[in-house]
Amino acid sequence: MPLYKGSTEIAGGKLYKATTNIQVGYKQTAEFFVNSFAVDYVLVGAGGCAGPGSPQSAGAYVGGGGGGGYLTSWSNETGGGPSGANGSALELQIGVTYTISVGNIRTNIGTDPYGQGNVSITGGAISLTANEGGFGGNYNASGGNGGSGGGGGRGNASGQSAGTGNQGYDGAVSTTSAPGAGGGAGSAGVPLGGGSGGQGGDAKITTITGSNIYVGAGGGRGASSFNPTGYGGPGSGVSDPGSSFTGPYLGAAILRCPTTTYNRMTISGVAASVSTSGSDTILQFGHATGNHGTTTIQIA
Repeated sequence: MPLYKGSTEIAGGKLYKATTNIQVGYKQTAEFFVNSFAVDYVLVGAGGCAGPGSPQSAGAYVGGGGGGGYLTSWSNETGGGPSGANGSALELQIGVTYTISVGNIRTNIGTDPYGQGNVSITGGAISLTANEGGFGGNYNASGGNGGSGGGGGRGNASGQSAGTGNQGYDGAVSTTSAPGAGGGAGSAGVPLGGGSGGQGGDAKITTITGSNIYVGAGGGRGASSFNPTGYGGPGSGVSDPGSSFTGPYLGAAILRCPTTTYNRMTISGVAASVSTSGSDTILQFGHATGNHGTTTIQIA
């Protein structure tokens, strides 16, 4: 709702009492001015790719990819990694442009730049990024750091890749006889040894859409349905409920807000998958639409 001084509209974010920026104005108990709108979020980076297998070109030699990093403000859920926390809802300001970017999966550790699988929301005072999972190590090489760390390649037991502390866990080191596994949002990769390869780290579960969605599983030879199976499996971004985490591996940005807030939004760019739950509207970018790219949002 625009607010005016005389015939001049006061721009969003520009109503002050002394030096204090007023967020909500009331006449007695009736709200007449709102400057910001709370929007909950889930951000999940794309899963890390498995190692390329060279020179052996066999999956038994390469590490599993790390799961995508996981950040959330929804309910009492916590983000990934050992220091994961429940973040504050986004406070979107009237008139400010916010950019949502959902990166594509990283497919080749030799040519694809790190970060292309990141998922972010930026604009105004907001800057949040869920990192893509670390790549699985080549033969005799460490895995890469990322949202969750990638597993080491067979033959190299000296290096352990790191996950981002509030997004995901570390990948597992390898042994001379088995590759390591990627870390997940819920737990670290497990080095099983004995030629059997590692078990990818567990996913976490978010209910922001009203259903259980598993996010950020690590790649490896997993004994759990929360992990991809097979040597050198890629890490997972977002998976459909009931999936065994063999894919897809794209990340996603999921927003949830009152439908009255959604009705004030102007959205441009990559389309969202839109659903409702009670009086809330849920926007899913990335995995849910099969697309990646950028979207902008403004609230009027």
